[in-house]
Amino acid sequence: AQSKPTVEQLLDRMREYLAEYETQLSSVVADERFEQRVVYTRAYQGGLPKTDDERRRLESEIGFIRLPGGVEWLGFRDVQKINGRPLTRRKSSVADVLASNADVMSQARAIAEASAEHNLGVPRSTNVPTAALDIIHPRNYAAHQFDLRGEESVRRTETLAVGFTETRRPPLVSDPSGQELVSRGRIWVEPGSGAIWRVEWVYAPPVGSPSSLRVEFVINESLGMLVPSEMRETFTSFGGLDARGNGVAYYTNFRRFGTGAR
Repeated sequence: AQSKPTVEQLLDRMREYLAEYETQLSSVVADERFEQRVVYTRAYQGGLPKTDDERRRLESEIGFIRLPGGVEWLGFRDVQKINGRPLTRRKSSVADVLASNADVMSQARAIAEASAEHNLGVPRSTNVPTAALDIIHPRNYAAHQFDLRGEESVRRTETLAVGFTETRRPPLVSDPSGQELVSRGRIWVEPGSGAIWRVEWVYAPPVGSPSSLRVEFVINESLGMLVPSEMRETFTSFGGLDARGNGVAYYTNFRRFGTGAR
């Protein structure tokens, strides 16, 4: 029987896997269907609370870029429909931007920032599948403490669950007001290859409710690689309102494009 790898060995294998994975994913575009819900509790006259339930369905095209120098993995969505209603289309699609040679990064950021405004709750760009991978990217290993959390089968694949807790200050993430958000979570890693089949990222302020992202990966036969299949989000709606939100996104129609931008 083979002995289980140590945490250090798993992190080394995950490092090699992610180095190759980000190259592969950076030439891929997918379709996303994202259902979001926020429940607000408001105080009305007489101090009586009232609950408002708001729902939104975003249909988008999503692409992924590793920015120069490896400083950030930008996942960006281009929202095309809200609750089935088409938005005014930009001249360039996600694939057009990624395949162009002209100012790719600023175009991608502009798309990401414009689409972030369509989220329920606070505008944010953390709710993309690669955000969770970016937190546990090898360049951020030193920010965390890692430990083994046991074995688990994920879609008939045996994995080891690796826990992580952010120990470095200031933390990697802050909210729109500048409040620090400390990360923790788990990574489900295939021991032999270092492949990541699931990642759960929780980020929380010193006082208040945490937000989270959980991403599932499946094999895409045509691309020959693992791709995001589902993302589940819980989030706090900032801005003084007592509100909690959740969402689930599904990813389909993965396709690779030729790229002069590389």
